[in-house]
Amino acid sequence: RFRSRFAVPIERDRDPDRRRALSQVVQPFLLRRTKAIVARELPARTETVRLVTLSPAERERYEHERLTAIAAMRDVDPVDGRFAVLAAITRLRRLACNVALVDPGSAIPSQKLVAFLELATELREAGHRALVFSQFTSHLALVRAALNARGHSSLYLDGQTPATERERLVRAFQDGEGEFF
Repeated sequence: RFRSRFAVPIERDRDPDRRRALSQVVQPFLLRRTKAIVARELPARTETVRLVTLSPAERERYEHERLTAIAAMRDVDPVDGRFAVLAAITRLRRLACNVALVDPGSAIPSQKLVAFLELATELREAGHRALVFSQFTSHLALVRAALNARGHSSLYLDGQTPATERERLVRAFQDGEGEFF
């Protein structure tokens, strides 16, 4: 149905109306906002890059998923292939964050979460507060639960947070509430 409604008219016929219609359909799922747009009043960020090596168990699971995705791509129609590749890359990105994002029942601990919690403790001990971002709200849910389990205070918002609540949360963080946002 997707192929006949969008893919063929857009790719074969270069139909601008179908392109606009597709854009309207996917727009709610493609959201990229910068801090300057979301909360202009927040101070400039400080970025710290820390490389985290996946554990052997995480690496093994990632490699299995990667090879499975590659094998699956061999049988995909070229028109559908772009979406299949995007889905596979997104799955691998989620897997690289935390295996539990792909397999909620997994007992494989996340090295990235371990590294984040170490950093959170360092920040707390130094009297700092921090904004924490992830493209995946499900990942932020795991991070937030881990912070709470360690006694760190946090505030949370995402794209579903109403504007009035968003403003209240930003003000609260600016006023010193919460160690992590």
